[in-house]
Amino acid sequence: MICSVCNKNMPENSDFCPYCGTKVLRASSQTVYVDNEVINVSNSSKTTENLAIASLVCSILGITTCFSCFSILPILGLVFGIVVMNSKNIKPNSKNMAIAGIIIGSIGILSTFSIYFMPVAFQSIRFENQFTEILQEISELFRRIFLL
Repeated sequence: MICSVCNKNMPENSDFCPYCGTKVLRASSQTVYVDNEVINVSNSSKTTENLAIASLVCSILGITTCFSCFSILPILGLVFGIVVMNSKNIKPNSKNMAIAGIIIGSIGILSTFSIYFMPVAFQSIRFENQFTEILQEISELFRRIFLL
């Protein structure tokens, strides 16, 4: 391991550089050298990648399950994809998976609504047509009564 301040070799397990005294901050298998300021290291790129994968998987599973039962998976895929797209420092592969998750999740949501709510809409249209036919028959009946 090399110190970022004095560029000298130092032991792997040391907390401070033995030559210049710079503190070594270890965060999740990444070594960060600190010189008068703390550098925050996070695994946000790994988290973003995991969310992108979750977005794609949830969306694909949501498409396959929307035909058998009402599924929340496409909604989760859409939400995960949007979270990834709003993150900073997105890797290109994560961005592509998030976009695919958003698109497939949207298709899953639309197909779920069309499968479960279109029959209700068609029934109301059919009822409306029957109601219109009844009104026409009533108006025809009144016309016959008053014209006779």
